[in-house]
Amino acid sequence: MFEDLATILQLIAEEIHQDNNSRWYSWTHCYAFFQNTVFQANPITDDLRDHACLHLAFYLASWGMYRGSSFLLREKTFTFFRSIINVLCDNQYIQLRDRQFPNGFENNIDGYVDLVTDFYNAIGNQIQIQVTDWNRSGTLITKIMLGTTACVPAYDSFFKNGLHICGIPPYAEHPNSGFSRRSLQPLIQCLQQNNFGGQVDNLRQNNPQLAELIRGWPLMKIVDAYFWRKGR
Repeated sequence: MFEDLATILQLIAEEIHQDNNSRWYSWTHCYAFFQNTVFQANPITDDLRDHACLHLAFYLASWGMYRGSSFLLREKTFTFFRSIINVLCDNQYIQLRDRQFPNGFENNIDGYVDLVTDFYNAIGNQIQIQVTDWNRSGTLITKIMLGTTACVPAYDSFFKNGLHICGIPPYAEHPNSGFSRRSLQPLIQCLQQNNFGGQVDNLRQNNPQLAELIRGWPLMKIVDAYFWRKGR
């Protein structure tokens, strides 16, 4: 598996290089701001929190979360994300901010899945408090996680279709399954069994063009991009 990793990433690189203002850079700007500024602040100020909200909102808009039917577009301003920023900055999830994550969990998949799932639920709970009739969306929550900590891919329709094409459970038989502990664990096992991280390291060392693209990309961002492009 992943024999086409270089080809898929090359397609993405060509798309990005066609436009210096590509929406792909929305993720880059948002992730860099959280990693280099928000997560370095102690404590985070009100102005910085609002600045983080704006970065997050624009990134989410670039990747489909402000479509016409979205409550974010119809009902909310950027300050909606303030309580979510507080969750993102909670030090109990500090391991998830590591650029090399999930290093350290190679022999503890259950621990990785438990921590990510708890983080997912904490973000979802903050949204639910503010939008009581919200039908919890794994797409929105995982896009927030990807854009700030990159600890998990974004489970949108293209990404899930990519998992379906590659035969990864439960999406092999149930392509519309949502994000859950049950869906994340088989993905992590597949990545480990097929040495996805090692293949990425090989590209970084031996493919200068792709090395430039993925230099600042954490592993889970590359996982996200690969399956998203496969399912597009």
